[in-house]
Amino acid sequence: MKSPRRNCLSLALAAAVFACPFAPRCAQAWEAVPIAPSTRPEPAAELDLLHTGWSKETKLKALNLAVIGGMMAYGLLFWDYGEQGFEFHNEGWFTDDTNYGGADKLGHAFSTYFASQAFASIYERWGYDRHRGNVYGSLSAWATFFMIEVADATSRYGFSYEDLIMDTLGAFTGYLRREYPEFEKRVDFRVEYWPSYAVTSGDDTDIASDYSGYKYLVGLKGSGFAALASTPLQYLELQCGYYTRGFQNGDDDHYGDPHRVLYGALAINLAHVFEKNNWKKTASFLRYYQVPYTYLPVEHNFDE
Repeated sequence: MKSPRRNCLSLALAAAVFACPFAPRCAQAWEAVPIAPSTRPEPAAELDLLHTGWSKETKLKALNLAVIGGMMAYGLLFWDYGEQGFEFHNEGWFTDDTNYGGADKLGHAFSTYFASQAFASIYERWGYDRHRGNVYGSLSAWATFFMIEVADATSRYGFSYEDLIMDTLGAFTGYLRREYPEFEKRVDFRVEYWPSYAVTSGDDTDIASDYSGYKYLVGLKGSGFAALASTPLQYLELQCGYYTRGFQNGDDDHYGDPHRVLYGALAINLAHVFEKNNWKKTASFLRYYQVPYTYLPVEHNFDE
């Protein structure tokens, strides 16, 4: 129930759909921005994003305190933090009697996964080696969402162990992907978003919790396997995804009864296509965002 604020990272990715995948001119302009060399900077040339002159350890602590503190302050103002005693809520998993059929749980996992990648990338730029950056990045992401969960327990939302488990899974997956190059080459965890009927019709304006517009998927990339890397199959991938429709207000007239769908698909690996054409920033974006209608799915509806 609490996932709109947990899904803010997914929302940021979804909003960017209007900028890159379908607009070649925008992509060309984006790619024209100089890209820093791929080699990691020496400590003496450490990138100081905050222009403070602080050590990397001090900046790490300051960033975590700022992010967590900012979320807590916002929660006190808008999410009723501290309004009641500590409470646990059992939200369920992927059954048809839950609020979103489990889509919100995958939203938790993806958001923490993405956050761990973002934190780790910042820490590397601040001078941490890749391994330590990965560890600290995943811990920072997990700590942020853990503290939100603890604070939720003092509001009407309550503490959800299901959310925390998915947050942990997302942070750990983010660590594995950056820590093991072969895993990173072969597997992507992505979100797909296109506004649902409730949003496009004006019945709902909360895009962050617009779960009838989201899909979550894992892609197994042909480009990551040596036997396929020099063949046309390098541009294809196999996907396994999950989505729900009709669980939120304003959707029932369009999608019918609430339903949950698991699917497999053969897809174009657009990230690899752009990377081969040296559009590396667009390729990086597409490792997290799945462009709609670029795959052939075979679906199973659990509620038919």
